[in-house]
Amino acid sequence: MTNLIQKIKIESVYRKSLNLYTKFLITILKHHKIKYKQIYLPNKIKTFTLLKSPHVFKKAKEHFGIIKYKSFFKIFLKKDELNNFILKYKVKTLKIQLILEN
Repeated sequence: MTNLIQKIKIESVYRKSLNLYTKFLITILKHHKIKYKQIYLPNKIKTFTLLKSPHVFKKAKEHFGIIKYKSFFKIFLKKDELNNFILKYKVKTLKIQLILEN
């Protein structure tokens, strides 16, 4: 049986939930003795501007920003059995993308 390389990309707006889920995933992988590699991807900052008063004062603006935190796992498996487990315990504030390679 050939080894499968599973890639998991995890995104969240909340840094704390991303860190907790990555620690959870690492403990599960260590418990099952699965080799993995973790990479933290660069943060993406999306900024936007709103006018405070839309009537006369065009110079009065408020700036807001959203930061997306990302983490990337490369998992070396012998079977495709981890998908159900990862998706079963997914937190609602996370976006998880699973990619399977041979």
